[in-house]
Amino acid sequence: MCVLLSGFYPAFILSSYQPVTVLKGKFQRSSTGQFLRKALVVFQFTASAALITGTVIVSRQLQFMNDADLGIDIKHTMIVRGPERTAFDSTFISRVEEYKHALSQLRGVQGVTTTTNLPGDRLGRAFNVRPNGQPVTTRYTVSMYGADYNFFDTYHVSLLAGRKFLPTDHNFKYDDLHSIILNENAVKLLGLGTPEEAVGKEISWGQNRIKIWTIVGVVGNFHQESLKNPMEAIVFRPFYGAYNPISIRVEGTDNEIISQIEDLYKQFFPGNAFDYSFLEDRYKRQYKDDNRFGSIVTIFTALAIMISCLGLIGLSSYTAVQRTKEIGIRKVLGASLASIVTLLSIDFVRLILGAAMISLPLAYFAMGYWLSGYAYKIELGWILFALPVALILLIAMLTMSFQVLRAAMTNPADTLKHE
Repeated sequence: MCVLLSGFYPAFILSSYQPVTVLKGKFQRSSTGQFLRKALVVFQFTASAALITGTVIVSRQLQFMNDADLGIDIKHTMIVRGPERTAFDSTFISRVEEYKHALSQLRGVQGVTTTTNLPGDRLGRAFNVRPNGQPVTTRYTVSMYGADYNFFDTYHVSLLAGRKFLPTDHNFKYDDLHSIILNENAVKLLGLGTPEEAVGKEISWGQNRIKIWTIVGVVGNFHQESLKNPMEAIVFRPFYGAYNPISIRVEGTDNEIISQIEDLYKQFFPGNAFDYSFLEDRYKRQYKDDNRFGSIVTIFTALAIMISCLGLIGLSSYTAVQRTKEIGIRKVLGASLASIVTLLSIDFVRLILGAAMISLPLAYFAMGYWLSGYAYKIELGWILFALPVALILLIAMLTMSFQVLRAAMTNPADTLKHE
């Protein structure tokens, strides 16, 4: 369809020419032809300027997401798949603790923890949560995070009040678990006052079987998922499980430390496949579509600039040919090279400035709509729009400078003799 439309327009224009008019050369000087050529150049540079603005903003947003403080440290963290084939019995917690202790003795291992989820995962939800003592009609929904007592130290999550989990908070029997930790958003959601005031209070959840939990600590908020989502209200429970991945903070990622970790894993959990990855890579996969979008916009921007420059070269060449006699007469009358260059350039500069001004509101609303999909985003400051305008002007000036200078430096004797 695009090929048909692309060929239809020039065929339609060419077939509409009157032979007598064409032979007299009147069409090339007609207002209709000039308007069409200028309109196409304006359209091309409007698209180019808008795409350059979009590329700059997308690049800045991606950089902002990659450099943002997540409130949790995910760097240099190796993730080992949980021992799913190992039975969860009364000895499971002690075996995991022995494995963690053995890992901590390795040179280069700075921390080990097991959790139900990893940063970047979508968390499960708990419903019908309420501060103990409030009526059953009071219901809140929070996110659930199961973690052992090493979690907050391994991931460098800040403690605001109270304490972190202790080994004594864990138990093989679920009914014997009573300690929980809330993040700051959960404290605000449940209306428990300040972090210090929340410590020691009780909350409950459940409908048919209500369980009471005691808040032993409050930690800072962190980005569990990408910056597209707001930070959640999270409740942490002391929890072990065979499916829980093991997070290992290491100083390096050389094959020697990985081999040692694998050997220990096979020693403590025989029959389980050793599978590992690195958390930073997993977390950044959330931005895969955004990075792909940025690459596509960049490619289209480069193509648009190339097409726009070709159009401007054609228009500047055509204009120089049309005004050859005028240039020769002006030079004979004493016009300087600078004045002729200015004369030939001013119309092009006006076209490019007009295109840039048209592109600004288009880019502003388009990129504002794109950024609305992010809970945390950059501000659309004026510099993000001024830079593309300056860049498109520079590209246009460099593109047409050769044609303009060549026309301005033409020998007037040859020009007038030709005419």
